[in-house]
Amino acid sequence: MTRPDITLPTPNDRLETLFLENYRALLGFIRSRGTGEAAEDIVQELWLKARWTDARVQTTPLLDDPRAFLYRMAINLVADHYRTRLRRQRRDGLWVECTGPVAIGSFEASAETTLIVREQLSAVEGWLTTMGARASAIFKRYRIEGASHAEIARERGITVSGVEKHLCRCYRALEHLRCDLAV
Repeated sequence: MTRPDITLPTPNDRLETLFLENYRALLGFIRSRGTGEAAEDIVQELWLKARWTDARVQTTPLLDDPRAFLYRMAINLVADHYRTRLRRQRRDGLWVECTGPVAIGSFEASAETTLIVREQLSAVEGWLTTMGARASAIFKRYRIEGASHAEIARERGITVSGVEKHLCRCYRALEHLRCDLAV
C-alpha cells in the first residue's frame, strides 16, 4: 500500500509553516475569544487561508511580521463567526416574532393534513397485509420496534440474510406505494 502524497511546507510557505508551528497557541487564542466548539473549525479555516495566501498571493516575503498577520487573520475569522452567529440569532428571533413561539408537541395539523395522513397510513397498512405475515412482522419489528437484524433472525429462526431479503422486498414495494401516493 502506498502512502498518499503529503505536502510539507516549503521555505516559501512562511504562513503555513508559522501556522503549523503555532497551531496550539492559535487554537487557544481563538478559544479565548469565546468561540466555543467552533474554535477548531475556525482554526481549520485559518489554515486554509494561510495556504491560499502562500500559494496564490506570494505576499508573505513582503510582510514585516508574518506572525502578526496570521493572528490578524484569526481575529478576522472570529469576527466573521460572531457576525454569522448574530445574523442567525436575529433571523431566528424575527421568525419567532412572526410565527409565535412553538412548543414541541403542540403542533396541530389542519383537517386536510390529518385526512391526507390517515389515507396514507391506511394505504401503508393495506400494503403491509399484502406483503404476507412474515415479511410484515419483520418489517414492523425492525422499523417500528427497532430490533436489529440479528435479533429478528434469532426470533424467527432464519438467517440475517433472510431478514435482509424480506426487508429489501418490503422496501421495494413501499417505494412503489410511495410513487403511487405521490401521483
